[in-house]
Amino acid sequence: MKKDDEFVRSLWGIEQIAIHLNKIPSMGRGMAKVWRKAEQIIACLVDPLPVRNEIPRRKFQSAKLFIPKTLLGGDLPRKLGPIRMWRAAIMHFNDWAEENPVPLFIELVRSSQNKIEFKTGELPRDDAQLAIYLLWVYFFRDRGWERLKRCPQCGKWFVDASSNKNKSRCSMECTWKWWDRPKRKEAGHGRKKGGKKPYKTSIGKSRAPGR
Repeated sequence: MKKDDEFVRSLWGIEQIAIHLNKIPSMGRGMAKVWRKAEQIIACLVDPLPVRNEIPRRKFQSAKLFIPKTLLGGDLPRKLGPIRMWRAAIMHFNDWAEENPVPLFIELVRSSQNKIEFKTGELPRDDAQLAIYLLWVYFFRDRGWERLKRCPQCGKWFVDASSNKNKSRCSMECTWKWWDRPKRKEAGHGRKKGGKKPYKTSIGKSRAPGR
């Protein structure tokens, strides 16, 4: 498989994880329980409690992440170093995968005189197996934790497909909401006191002073 095809396939898989996470509030009880467990594992590697005081409380309550003691083990504090958080995620995932093994299969796809070829694959049969499979392949193996992010403005999970993986928010709309008047003013983008105002030209368009 070419590298471009692998990249597209990997992005598709991470996108499937993001779609399921964003649908948790509208899922049935059983399916929501499965994906909340997946979300707890993902949060250990991506960004636990990624509010950063930017998501309105009323919007974030239903999606707020809490890392339970059962995931961390014993009475470990919630604020752990990265390595300990990663180990907690791995331990929890391995236990979950052991409880819900994903069936494997082999198919005979082509045979010739002296050559036999097989197709191997996985066949998830329920919600838990599907979540485990998606995390195993696309989140862990394909380093999906580098691209799966949670928007600090609206709380939505999204996939950062940029080459440098530095996208902070899910959309331009959220970026403009974040880049509000106080932030623009703080960054010095406002007009200085006593500055000249734009004037209109003969065709009615505003023209900045000095142009």
